[in-house]
Amino acid sequence: MTLIREITISKFENGKLDVEGFEGETFEDVEWQLGAGNNFEPKIGSKGLAILVGGSAERLRVISIDDHADGSPIAFLDSRGQKIELGSASIKIVSPLKIEINAPEVFINGILQAGD
Repeated sequence: MTLIREITISKFENGKLDVEGFEGETFEDVEWQLGAGNNFEPKIGSKGLAILVGGSAERLRVISIDDHADGSPIAFLDSRGQKIELGSASIKIVSPLKIEINAPEVFINGILQAGD
């Protein structure tokens, strides 16, 4: 038997989550089952879904997080220090490496930077 729980993120550190369930349940160092290529830092207070594999709290796995707890940007990051923040009014890209944009036209501050 597998159960589904609604959870709230209370801590995110070193890729592990501490979460709160309903009625005061707390779970520490929970695995987050991200799809391939996905890695972002959830905001404290975000809501999500977790499954209890076999109905066991010791086998709790977070499978989904709605990352809009405080309206701040959603951030995707990797171990090389690259980061993309998707905000309500902007997208911010940070990288110690090369940034490549493939588009027929690129505008920065309203000025065409590249085009066909």
